[in-house]
Amino acid sequence: MFMIKLRRIHSAYSFYHPELNYMKFFVLLNILTIMAFTSNAQTNKGTWLMGGDINLSSTRTKIRDTITTESTSEITLKGFLGYFPVDRFVIGINPSMDYSINKKVSVNAIIFGIGPFFRYYFLNPEKRYNLFAGAGYTFRRISGGVRVTRYNEYSISGGMVFYFNTAVGLAFTTDYSIIKVEGAGGKMKNLIFDIGFQFYLEKK
Repeated sequence: MFMIKLRRIHSAYSFYHPELNYMKFFVLLNILTIMAFTSNAQTNKGTWLMGGDINLSSTRTKIRDTITTESTSEITLKGFLGYFPVDRFVIGINPSMDYSINKKVSVNAIIFGIGPFFRYYFLNPEKRYNLFAGAGYTFRRISGGVRVTRYNEYSISGGMVFYFNTAVGLAFTTDYSIIKVEGAGGKMKNLIFDIGFQFYLEKK
C-alpha cells in the first residue's frame, strides 16, 4: 500500500522545488479499532470515515533573486476521522503533525495542526465507485528554536473513490489549499494529488 503526492508551493518570498518525490508508505492508524465495527453501506447515515498516512519528503528551497538554497527533510503524520450525520455528507476533524529538519541552519521545527472538514458524495452507495467534493480549514502552529509561528490553511478538494467492498475504498483526491501566515503579507498555494485507502465503518 502506498501514497503518491505531488506538491507545488508558491510564496511571496521564495520558490520551492520538490527534489525527492513522493513514494510513501500508507499507514492506517488504529487498525485494532476495526474489530469493534461492522461494515455497512459506505456513505449512509451513521457511518464513520477514517484513515491516515505517513509522508516522507525532501525539499530544496531557492530564495528569489539570490543564489541561496536550503535543503529541508520532513516527516508528516496525518489522520482524519469523520461521521455521516445524513446520507452522503460527512463532517470530521483532521489532526496532523510535521517534523522538519533544515540542514543549512540546523533548526528543527514541529508543526501541529487540527481543523474541521466536510465532504459530500454525489452518487448512491450501491455503486462500486463514487465522486466527492469538500472543503476544510486547518490551524497550524510551528515551533522551532525561539520562534513560534501560526498560520491558517483553507482547502478545497475533489476526487473519486473505488470500493473493494462495503467497508474499504481506494480514493484518488486532488487538494488545493491557500496558506496564510499570521503577521505576514505573503501566502502559499499548495496543490496535492493523493492516492490512499479509506475505511467506511458503522458501530452496531
